[in-house]
Amino acid sequence: MICVAGKPERDPRKHVVSIVYHVSVNPEDDVKAGDDAASAKWYDLEKVKNEYQMAFDHKDILLKFIAKKKDEL
Repeated sequence: MICVAGKPERDPRKHVVSIVYHVSVNPEDDVKAGDDAASAKWYDLEKVKNEYQMAFDHKDILLKFIAKKKDEL
């Protein structure tokens, strides 16, 4: 598990709690969008961290994941 994000003000619409965890996948495997997404693909985390904006506290969660992975190496 990476973290549980649950500050009441993290989403202005309502109080949302996210449980964030890491699973290992093979990046060579195809990824397909389901009925909840128009498309899906793998992204480089460093590129996402440096080049993309994210809603709410999602970038904070990503940074926690990156830090946790560096601690494990």
